Amino acid sequence: MWSRADLKYHAKNVLRGHYWKAFLVSFILALVTGGSGGGGGGQGGVNYTYNVNDPVGGFDFAEVFPFLMIGFGIFIVVMIFAFAFKFFLANPLEVGGRKFFVRLRHGKSDLNALGMVFNRDHYMNVVKGMFRRDLFIFLWSLLLIIPGIIKSYAYRFVPYLLAENPDMEPARAMEISQAMTYGEKWRMFVLDLSFIGWYFLGMLAFVVGTFFVHPYYNATQAELYDYLKQVVISEGTTTEAEISGARHDDGRTDYNDYE
Repeated sequence: MWSRADLKYHAKNVLRGHYWKAFLVSFILALVTGGSGGGGGGQGGVNYTYNVNDPVGGFDFAEVFPFLMIGFGIFIVVMIFAFAFKFFLANPLEVGGRKFFVRLRHGKSDLNALGMVFNRDHYMNVVKGMFRRDLFIFLWSLLLIIPGIIKSYAYRFVPYLLAENPDMEPARAMEISQAMTYGEKWRMFVLDLSFIGWYFLGMLAFVVGTFFVHPYYNATQAELYDYLKQVVISEGTTTEAEISGARHDDGRTDYNDYE
């Protein structure tokens, strides 16, 4: 049985001597996974003219329509670029970042892990796997926000599994992640809550301080992933070979040996 204290203790030990590399990777992860967000829009400058003899108040929709279509077109283009960035760059970078922290547990702080999934042999599988994860979370969120949150915890380890074995079938990665998090979601939620104090202190440091907490949080999540991975392996849900992507019988390289 894992405990928050043990995970955090090991995470601190892992970060010793590697903190600044972990900080850089965590900074990138925060950017691509939406570590900051928000926004708003102002009111437009449409000029309304009123005429008491006109039942619609003198508003000429024909004059405004071209501007509405231009605005709608710009919105569509922006959304296409946003989705393309998310699925083809941000998600693979997230998987690479998880790979870095998985390897960091073994003292390997190689920043090349960030670009590992861009290898053409398994890049599209990672893209499909992360897209499937995001789609399922989105669809569950349409029911109500609570089911969406629950599923986000259920599929939390999909990027870690794809990081270790980028050729793993997306459906299988989600299946293993669900098995890993079965009965653990509430404790995972409490673990996340335990970092609130650190993030609050970071907010007091002009918000920038929160970025210094990310390496600690990410290293702790990697510790949890490794523990729960060993649990499902011991239960027979999966095998070390399946997770690592090892194919020693046909000469393929174990992805955990990636340099």
